[in-house]
Amino acid sequence: MPKINSDWKDLIHGSYQPSHSVPCRSQDRVFIISGVCASGLEGRAVAWTFFLEHAASLLLQYTSGSLLKCLLQGLVGHQATEGEARMVVDWFRARRVEGVERTLAQGLEEVAARARNRVRMEEVAEILFPQS
Repeated sequence: MPKINSDWKDLIHGSYQPSHSVPCRSQDRVFIISGVCASGLEGRAVAWTFFLEHAASLLLQYTSGSLLKCLLQGLVGHQATEGEARMVVDWFRARRVEGVERTLAQGLEEVAARARNRVRMEEVAEILFPQS
């Protein structure tokens, strides 16, 4: 797996640079952002920072449809806590991005379900592998 501090940043920023030697198609960019977000804590931070820096142009480019949905699912659905997901959702709601409410709600529910499962798994692990 690439080092987050350099390789992922280069990948996500490189996918956005039209002057890069291998241009990234706009339909592929959302999958790169989502993939970086899915890579863990640092990946989520890199992807969110990248999105914030380029939000205006990204939201002009992805105004509706499956690519916008994929972008939102990646940014919201890969968050680790409900608080992180809520921060992303609140950003979109504050800017009144149209046509995204259902995707945002689904992303929040997905994160909440994972959080509930994580608590259950910790309880089961404590029973199966008690710490003395």
